[in-house]
Amino acid sequence: VPRRFIASLGGDDPVQTTGGSGRLELAEQLLDENNPFPARVMANRIWHHLMGRGLVSTPDEFGALGSPPSHPDLLDHLATRFQSNWSIKSLVRDIVLSKTYRMSNDHLKHMVVEVDPDNVLLHRAPRKRMNAQVLRDAILAVSGRLITDDGGPSTAVHLTPFMTGRGRPATSGPLDGDGRRTIYQEVRRNFLP
Repeated sequence: VPRRFIASLGGDDPVQTTGGSGRLELAEQLLDENNPFPARVMANRIWHHLMGRGLVSTPDEFGALGSPPSHPDLLDHLATRFQSNWSIKSLVRDIVLSKTYRMSNDHLKHMVVEVDPDNVLLHRAPRKRMNAQVLRDAILAVSGRLITDDGGPSTAVHLTPFMTGRGRPATSGPLDGDGRRTIYQEVRRNFLP
């Protein structure tokens, strides 16, 4: 099969190559300024990361099989801003400085909860889950036991009696991870903490 762009996005013609494998030409076609798709996908993923839900609620199914955007004009605006300089940092700054991002998430103050319980219309800030890494580091920081030194070897996984199997480390690490930030904790696929 000759190389071509994704058929569902209008890639009916094979990629014209000047030599080589055609990957460069395919990448150039994908990131052409007339193709809004990559910028829209990235803007939606950044919005999803910051707000807990994308403007397109199915970020892994962005095409015909996914759901339509709740705010298509906003998605186009963010994609255009992102495409102007391809800077993730700049787009994150634009979103976190927006009035929408800085809204309260108090459910009781808003009468539209009955009309829009899933907050699709963005009438309040969504509640944001805190991941385990941030939570663990915050608990250690509040307790005064967080060691903030950068670098060095990782701290071994604390092994419980239930962690058995092939590849089990010979020694167990400390229960509290030596107070080091979670990013420095060793991760073993078969022996997750």
